[in-house]
Amino acid sequence: MRGNAVALLTLCACLSSLAPGQSADPGRFVSLSAGMGISAYSATATGDYISAVLQLPESERIGEFTSAIEFFATPEVQLSEDWSLALEYSYLVKSYRLSSSAGPGTSEFSTSIHMPTLLLHYLIPGEGYWLKLGGGAGYYVSSFSQMLFGSGQTQEFQASAPGLKFEAVGNTMFDDSFYGYIGLDARWGFDQAYSGSDGTSPSYQQTAPSLGFFSLGLKLGVTVLF
Repeated sequence: MRGNAVALLTLCACLSSLAPGQSADPGRFVSLSAGMGISAYSATATGDYISAVLQLPESERIGEFTSAIEFFATPEVQLSEDWSLALEYSYLVKSYRLSSSAGPGTSEFSTSIHMPTLLLHYLIPGEGYWLKLGGGAGYYVSSFSQMLFGSGQTQEFQASAPGLKFEAVGNTMFDDSFYGYIGLDARWGFDQAYSGSDGTSPSYQQTAPSLGFFSLGLKLGVTVLF
């Protein structure tokens, strides 16, 4: 909790220092934000599965947190002086390319997650910026693929489950309709095992990959007002 509070205070300070001497538009806005970011991504079940399949030694096992890339686009409409509603589409990608003594060649693993999320924001306007605090829920659809030991044969599996997100977003004004975007977020994807089109699931020594994850992300982009 203390770390989250420090991050939020830091974001507010950055917005205050970056804001040009203009006032945010007091009228109700319709906007579109887009950009990309990097997330500290924790998918423990998937990491344990990869480490087990490749029989990685303890010192080389997949850590609890790794980095993942995320792309997003978010249309948003202001509902009242204090509130706005946004529908975010975000796409997270994480891949591994590893070798091990368990078999010849290189093994490749990839997780991709489509994350549509309905978000409600509390609006705090300032001199040249908007600060938005809020969160919401969505339904996530994920794919997991693996190509083991240089075989050239890729197996595909799918899973879907609800997800939650909380975030702090700052929009810094460049002109009346064009803003910079910086966001900090925390996201959870609920646990759901992957399965193939034939009903089979990847597993090894009582470990199996799953959609379940937690992430902390930093997002950068732009926001256009209409």
